Amino acid sequence: MERHEGFDPVAAWEQAQSMAATVRRRGRWHGWVWLTLGLATPVFLVVAVTDVAAGAARTAIAIAFALLAGVLAVWETKRGLWGRQAARVDRTATTAYVVAMAVAAAAAVAGDVADAPAWYLVLAVLPSVPCFVAAWRILAE
Repeated sequence: MERHEGFDPVAAWEQAQSMAATVRRRGRWHGWVWLTLGLATPVFLVVAVTDVAAGAARTAIAIAFALLAGVLAVWETKRGLWGRQAARVDRTATTAYVVAMAVAAAAAVAGDVADAPAWYLVLAVLPSVPCFVAAWRILAE
């Protein structure tokens, strides 16, 4: 094997390890997005649908949730870097989240949830489960 002037294998290895750590850290961002969405969803579902808050507060929470979700989606798209685990779990988590949100929305429309019954509070947390599972799987990597 020939040696090249100015090539230090130890420095090259350290640089490669540093870059791998940076990519891993940036790839974990998707887990933080899922965690944020999981924390915000029950608040949105309870406040926007029940009489827990006044009309103006309900509207503000609904707008804030829409803005949060939109900003996270755009930011995530612009980042362009996904970790392997995020790529593995995202489609399943997204599908489960959408289905659970549809169930919660249908229950809110069909049932009387104005006084925030306990069954609806439990149902409002249901869409957060796939968010938390995805966040845990991505961030634990």
